Amino acid sequence: MSRSTATLAALALALLPGLALAHDATTPATLWGAWRADPLLLGGLGAMACGYGVGAARLWRRGGPGRPARRRQIFCFAGALAVLGVALLSPLDALGHALFSAHMVQHLLLILVAAPLLVLARPLPAWLWALRGWGGSPAWLRSLARLPLAALRSPLFAPAAWLLHAAALWAWHTPALYDAAVAHPAVHAAEHLAFVGTAILFWWALLGPAGAGRIDAGAGVVYTFTMAAQGCVLAALLTFAPAAWYGAHGAGAILFRLAHPGGQAAGEGLFICAPVEPAALAAAMLADQQLAGLLMWVPASAVYLLAALWLLFRWLREAERRAERRPPPALPEVRAR
Repeated sequence: MSRSTATLAALALALLPGLALAHDATTPATLWGAWRADPLLLGGLGAMACGYGVGAARLWRRGGPGRPARRRQIFCFAGALAVLGVALLSPLDALGHALFSAHMVQHLLLILVAAPLLVLARPLPAWLWALRGWGGSPAWLRSLARLPLAALRSPLFAPAAWLLHAAALWAWHTPALYDAAVAHPAVHAAEHLAFVGTAILFWWALLGPAGAGRIDAGAGVVYTFTMAAQGCVLAALLTFAPAAWYGAHGAGAILFRLAHPGGQAAGEGLFICAPVEPAALAAAMLADQQLAGLLMWVPASAVYLLAALWLLFRWLREAERRAERRPPPALPEVRAR
């Protein structure tokens, strides 16, 4: 295997299996020490960072360090890695295994923060430039990089990205798939890959580079508002449901005192709860689901609203620039008699 092939494989590992999750049992006494040290995840994020750093440095020398766009891209990439670390490596990951509301925070970070930051970072050119030092940029790699362009430039790309992302959100919130994702790390990995992958496609249609799949800013406002609207419908169903949809977080409700206010914490990392009545447990799980629904409803809608306002501002600015470039109308000739 050539060095360029090995590097490309490392980047693939960074983008795909690096999102796999494996949870351990966590109690309130051990929560803040529940930082993950998964070698695959750390290696994947490290490969992403190293590849981007090497490629960005070469692009920096080629284009000059004074380009503000490239600086913004580097900041966006660093922010995306930081958000991925918080979502997948911090105690939030363990808490998300115990509580639906924390799980919702994890998903919102991946979909609404990490995915758009990765799109704005434009990492693919940097990663391709990182491979140039490993025997040059081979022809098969250049051909592979051109393959997605035809799909991105298709007029069906934006609606397809919208439908795929909305379908992923609804499908993975069905009780059967959601409980399976919490119970099985492999299914949870597939869930996160579906969320992040479809979110990147959706945000690419809105924020990607011009000429590579990005739609008009005016159409982007419509896509953003409709995505927010369907999310509000799902959030309303979660919030106003008469009973909890999911049974995977019952143990978390007990451990984190959501089920029985009389539970008492014991020393040495133990956590003891009095016997919990089914009605109390059901009420606690419903309260956790309602909090998750409100998180999907209010903060997520605020992010989409900010994105729509920014796209509206960009649309108005582009219309103003087109008006400035348009030649002034010719004045009618006045003939002297």
